[in-house]
Amino acid sequence: MSSKEKKMAAAAEEAKKNRKFYTACIVFIVCLAIVVAAAALINSNISTTKTTAISIGETEYSPAEFGYFYRSAVSSTYASIYESYGEMAAYLLDTTRPLSEQVSLFGDGTQTWSEYFYNQAVINLTNLTMLYDQAVKAGMTLSDDDKAAIEADIAYYEQVAASNNYGDLEAFLALNFGKGFDSKLLRELAEKQYLAAQYATQLEESFEYTAEEIEEHYTTNADKFDFVKFHYYLVGTAGEAFTSLSDEEKVAAAHEAAEEIALAKNSEEFTKLVRDFVPGTSKSLYERTESTMTITQGQSVSEVYRDWILDENRTEGETTVIDTEGGSYALMFVSRNDNHYQLVDVRHILIPALADENDQFTEEALASAKAEAERIYALWQENPTEDNFAALAAEYSQDEGSMANGGLYREVYQDYMVEEFNNFLFHEGKKPGDTGIVYGSNGSYAGYHIMYFSALGDMFSDRISESDMRAADYNEVINGLVENYPVAEGSGMKHVNLD
Repeated sequence: MSSKEKKMAAAAEEAKKNRKFYTACIVFIVCLAIVVAAAALINSNISTTKTTAISIGETEYSPAEFGYFYRSAVSSTYASIYESYGEMAAYLLDTTRPLSEQVSLFGDGTQTWSEYFYNQAVINLTNLTMLYDQAVKAGMTLSDDDKAAIEADIAYYEQVAASNNYGDLEAFLALNFGKGFDSKLLRELAEKQYLAAQYATQLEESFEYTAEEIEEHYTTNADKFDFVKFHYYLVGTAGEAFTSLSDEEKVAAAHEAAEEIALAKNSEEFTKLVRDFVPGTSKSLYERTESTMTITQGQSVSEVYRDWILDENRTEGETTVIDTEGGSYALMFVSRNDNHYQLVDVRHILIPALADENDQFTEEALASAKAEAERIYALWQENPTEDNFAALAAEYSQDEGSMANGGLYREVYQDYMVEEFNNFLFHEGKKPGDTGIVYGSNGSYAGYHIMYFSALGDMFSDRISESDMRAADYNEVINGLVENYPVAEGSGMKHVNLD
């Protein structure tokens, strides 16, 4: 098998295994430092629009179309990395250097970024083609909402092009997605994506389950679905305290240090012992008890200590040490939640205290914030309706994530919010219409939340279980359909800039 055939086979296999294609979105991210240099563009539009870069089943895609999906994969991945790592993203995915010369963060360490994005483009195109074909066969057409969304999407591109001095939309599209990619192709692909999304949604919603089936599925997969709360700290053998020791001595010293931390009797003491152990430059990172704590589903717990954490006999405050490559983990179990409670819709108005020049919150600042919260709460009491609360949230709340939506957060689950906020929502007996003022802080802010308990929703356990069942059934159908969509690279692929 030639290298080209191997590449195509790998991409096709990855497309078959892909769990789910999120067709409903078009990437609207200005390519951060990945604008394709004009000198690298192919001079003729004919080569990029009239030749075939890749065939998916019976559908052929031009180099311009494949380039759009390739560059969209680059920009969306960069944005995701940037969201997690900030400025470090440029070191993890350097868009100023050839992608074929950089190792991808994903995979076994041998795949380049170029190969990764190639595979992602093939996966997305394969799923798009299959879903679109099924939508057409089912007689689906774009809804008025879909058409309006497409117009809004294109208008957004025009706004981005204008605000970044590209001249016009056509220049922006060509420079960011490749020669030959224009607004006509953008609209055509957008229409296919929205129609494909219609079919995907209909398919996923077509599966029906009884309450008994949903509960049985949860019970069978409790280790996967339950949320666990625990403290952990890895004492690494490469730590500053062990630099003068031999490799064997480092292993023993790391284990001993982890055992000292594991002597903790409660959460506060665990974090204090970690803070005592770390060097002075890192102590500030462990000021808050929550700094060593994680709350996650069982399926996301590290394999290194998953069996210990998920043991049904674990009790609150229990500790252990588990050795691993590179060090020893100190662990403290806190709790396990089976998620058998209702989700909550809540509105709130955040009134934060102002920090001083040392980023501290003085008693005076906290008192001022509390007084302002009480003043706004009194205004609401003059007309104690949810609509009035939403209006006051839009006017006074300092929470950028909810103030434009009347302070509303939907389907909140336990431990999603800061402790005081969470305790208000999930205190036994709380019901829609309940209100109050609670203090809240998380290290980046301190202040007061005016609360309005809006509504109770589905059982969280049911939502988790049913979503998992739908995903499995959806993927089974999709994977069967994908078998009918072989992938073949065309001669036009040489016109796609994969770097």
